[in-house]
Amino acid sequence: MKYRKAEKLFANYSYSEAKEIYLELDSQTTHVNRRLAECNRLLHNNQEAVKFYSTLVNSDSAINLDYYYYSQMLKAQGQYEEAKTWMTKYSELAEEDSRAQLHSENSNYVNDLLVENKKYSVSNLAINSEQQDFGPTLYKGKVVFASSREGSKPIERKWNWNGLPFLDLYVAEIKENGDLINEVQLHKKINSKFHEGPASFNQSGSYMVYTQNIYHDDSEDNVIGFQLMSSNFNDGEWSEGVGFHFNNHDYSVGHPSLSPDAKTLYFSSDMPGGFGSADIYRTTLNDDGTWGSPENLGKEVNTEGNEMFPYFHPSGLLYFSSNGRPGLGGLDLFVTKLENGNATRAENLAVPFNSSGDDFSIVLDSNLTHGYFSSNRKGGHGSDDLYYFERDENLAVSLTVIVLNKKTGEVLPNSQVIILKENGSPYQSLETNDKGEITFKAKVDSSYSIAASKESYSEEDTLYTQVKTSDEEVTLNLVQKLYAFAGITVDEETKKIIKGVHIKLYNLRNDSLMYDIECENGDFYAALPNAKRGDSISYRVTISAEGYLNRESDLNIVLQDELEINIFELDALSFSKIEVGSDINSLIEINPIYFDLNKSDIRKDASIELDKIVEVLKNNPEIKIELGSHTDSRGSDTYNLKLSDRRAKSSAKYITSKGIAKDRITGIGYGETKLRNQCSNGVKCSKEEHAQNRRTEFKITEIEVKLTPH
Repeated sequence: MKYRKAEKLFANYSYSEAKEIYLELDSQTTHVNRRLAECNRLLHNNQEAVKFYSTLVNSDSAINLDYYYYSQMLKAQGQYEEAKTWMTKYSELAEEDSRAQLHSENSNYVNDLLVENKKYSVSNLAINSEQQDFGPTLYKGKVVFASSREGSKPIERKWNWNGLPFLDLYVAEIKENGDLINEVQLHKKINSKFHEGPASFNQSGSYMVYTQNIYHDDSEDNVIGFQLMSSNFNDGEWSEGVGFHFNNHDYSVGHPSLSPDAKTLYFSSDMPGGFGSADIYRTTLNDDGTWGSPENLGKEVNTEGNEMFPYFHPSGLLYFSSNGRPGLGGLDLFVTKLENGNATRAENLAVPFNSSGDDFSIVLDSNLTHGYFSSNRKGGHGSDDLYYFERDENLAVSLTVIVLNKKTGEVLPNSQVIILKENGSPYQSLETNDKGEITFKAKVDSSYSIAASKESYSEEDTLYTQVKTSDEEVTLNLVQKLYAFAGITVDEETKKIIKGVHIKLYNLRNDSLMYDIECENGDFYAALPNAKRGDSISYRVTISAEGYLNRESDLNIVLQDELEINIFELDALSFSKIEVGSDINSLIEINPIYFDLNKSDIRKDASIELDKIVEVLKNNPEIKIELGSHTDSRGSDTYNLKLSDRRAKSSAKYITSKGIAKDRITGIGYGETKLRNQCSNGVKCSKEEHAQNRRTEFKITEIEVKLTPH
């Protein structure tokens, strides 16, 4: 009976009550442990959640999400290194999950996020209660926020999730220092006996969209998930709320943010068809005054986790909170730029905006210099608190510029250093001391162009730098601006220097051979004497070396500050050793070649890959190759052998049709005789495992020895 009661309470979001009954059960099964872990996680009892998730991940009954949530709870406790270990484990098990992919891209992101941006100061507000205070929004020179503070209603009702009173909307005045005072309830027609808030307003403050619970007879306590409501301010009061057409009893919509013209609404919802639990959507106002269908903002914003509390700034920036992107714990604040309606890659706001707790629901002034956000971080008044932040416009650091001779590394005293502001106006002009240095005060988060010059040096090296609080010095190198192709010829695999490489450079602009060089000592340098910064150059490079794959590639480059262009940094010009038996597939980038079912015709996508082989054969006339086609084990051995043989010969015929001599390529079908894995006849395998065996390989069968005349 207790177990069934606990399950019912859990299903009805009564996590606090459910947790107590689960603890009383005689048998603590894996399911009960997972329920206790989830209850504590959803109630933000992070320390208790860590204990139960630890039991789960160290058992034989762990599921993938146990590792994920264990990592998140460890982060919420500030145990970042251990959290990283378990998130890495989750990433290995759930490779398709975008949260796992984002972690794998940079598993050491925490160190970057903990570098505090000292340009911003953050302060907790005295207006906060011991309950929930969050969701600030600007309204007629005041701040409207949601709060579960007690004492404002004749009868205080408790929310079954966490046992706290229901939320109401409050409006407060703003003091000069950002503090909020004299809070009162927004309006009796808006605040009901259940949840209201957060809200968003148009610029004039005459139209409001807000979040609210509504009644529904089929749900527990006659309450369903959150819904979006709108209200108009007429004759000194707000009208009764009107629901949006996409509200639904089966899912929640909430956390609204109106664009400045009130024609676009951003919100969060767990409606079907999203990326995860809750996603960010937008809807636009039609000419007839109705709102259009919701549009998901896509993978640059949304993940398999929760994306919530969007805030659209007039500058085109969209702020939101997420627990699915790499962060410091719980919900973190992120920002993305909306360009032509599409979101760019989201960036974490880092410390001091984010912490190991939940950080969410930010709002900023028009100049992005100050604002408010919400957090349940340590050191607050209660559950969720309001925080004020402000940017110090005068914060500066001492930035040292050192001027050097690039070739010798010696310092250059008495050099002239000119510093320009971001708008191009002069800031300072200084002369370096006997150590080749100048020091100036640079504003944090500002950009400068810094140029140096000195008599007898023909040109100057210019640096464009964004100053951060961690910056201390930058270096300028005075050099003659002589652009050149350069590099060291090394074996791609062993990294050892190759001598005797033959390199030709063709200028494609005038169809002329510019350089024909034998690199006797393994280094290469070809100056471009008339080139200057900003020039667009177009060259074809061919390289050859005995025992290596001859390569050719086009270079189309706009010359920038880098004087020496290393042509061997291109994958297309790497030195790959060739031997009889070498697999060309491993030497050049070539995709698998596919055929239609039971056919051997060369498809368009296959011809693209075969053209790469044609190019290799043209550049390497001394080699002959075998084209081997393979199948998986499905179908009879005889059929597969014949099918693969037809495909191999069809591919070989295509190559010879491009001008390659017939005696240089052989097409052979191996059927299923050379499987790459265990998927032979009668072995049950996945589609992916069978696909590994359906391949086409190009192997070198002969290398003609060139005789050098004496």
